Parts: sequence; structure tokens; C-alpha cells
Amino acid sequence: MNSKRGYLSDILDNSFVYININLYLVIYIGGKNEFFK
Repeated sequence: MNSKRGYLSDILDNSFVYININLYLVIYIGGKNEFFK
């Protein structure tokens, strides 16, 4: 149970960081291209 819980939490933490990085890149690059023409 503990190892499984740790494994799932690691996946959730990694995906959360990955999603945040992608959102930052999309907002930064897309915003620069779309909103500041």
C-alpha cells in the first residue's frame, strides 16, 4: 500500500510539474506571438 501510494504520488507530482512547464511555455510563446503583435 505504501509503495503504491508513493508511486502514484510520484507520477502525480511529475505530471503536475510537466503540465505547469507546458502551460508556462504555451503562455509565454503563444502570448508573445498572439497578444503582443
